[in-house]
Amino acid sequence: LVGMPIVLAWSARGVHDVALLILPASVVAIGLVARPRTTLLTGALAVVAAGLVAAATATGSLPTPTTPLQADLATRTGPVVVVILAFATFVGVTASWTLHYLLDALSAQNADLERAVKARTAELEASNAELEAAVDRIERASRELVRSERLATLGSAVSGVTHELATPIGNAVVAASALE
Repeated sequence: LVGMPIVLAWSARGVHDVALLILPASVVAIGLVARPRTTLLTGALAVVAAGLVAAATATGSLPTPTTPLQADLATRTGPVVVVILAFATFVGVTASWTLHYLLDALSAQNADLERAVKARTAELEASNAELEAAVDRIERASRELVRSERLATLGSAVSGVTHELATPIGNAVVAASALE
C-alpha cells in the first residue's frame, strides 16, 4: 500500500501530486485498521521512502520533468511531502492508539456485562428453583388437606350411620331384655 504511491510519484517525475495525496491518506487509513506499532512503522517507511524520492529529485537522479510546473514542484515539494507524511504518521498513530484504546475499553465493559449477566442468571435460576420447591410443598400440603377433609367427612358419615344403626339396635336389646 505504501510502495505504490512511491512508484507513482517516481514515474510522475517527482514527489508531488500522488505523494502529497495518497501517501498521507494511506498512512492514516492504515492507522484506522492496524495496531499503533504497525502504523508507526508504516509511516516511518513512507517518510523514509518520500525522503529518498525527494533526495533523488533534488539531486537530479530522476528523469527531467517535462513541464516547468513539474520542475518547480519537483524541486520544492520534497521537504513538504516529508513533513506532511510525518504529520500523517502522527495522525495515523494517534487514531490507531485511540481506536484500539476504545476497543479495549469496550471489550472490558462487554466482559463485565457478560459476568453480570451470568451472575444474574445464576441468581434467577436459584430463585426459580426455590419457587418451584415452594410450589411443590404447597401442592403437597393442598393434597394432604384435601385427603384430611375427605377422611373427616368419611368419619362423620360413619359416625352418623353408626348412631342411626345403634339406636334401633339398642332399643331392640332393651325391649328384648324387658320381655324376658
